Amino acid sequence: MENTSADTTAHKSIVIIDDDTLLLGNLQEYFAERGYSVQIADTGEKGLEMILATHPSAILLDILLPMMSGMDILKVLQEKMPDLLQHVL
Repeated sequence: MENTSADTTAHKSIVIIDDDTLLLGNLQEYFAERGYSVQIADTGEKGLEMILATHPSAILLDILLPMMSGMDILKVLQEKMPDLLQHVL
């Protein structure tokens, strides 16, 4: 069976959390074109709900979010889903 890039990324999902809506749209398009299932959130609260509900393959997270910061989200995820945070850049 031939292995295409669509085959290798079809099962991959990403949640992108950023308060910059233009950046969100660009990143959503970029990852969707590469076969990812993409969910976007413009607040930390919405993004955390998405992560807890879907257990994505990857998270792209703005650290400087208003209200609930990216660091706050990481702390919650470390408590609730420690296996999810294998690589933090």
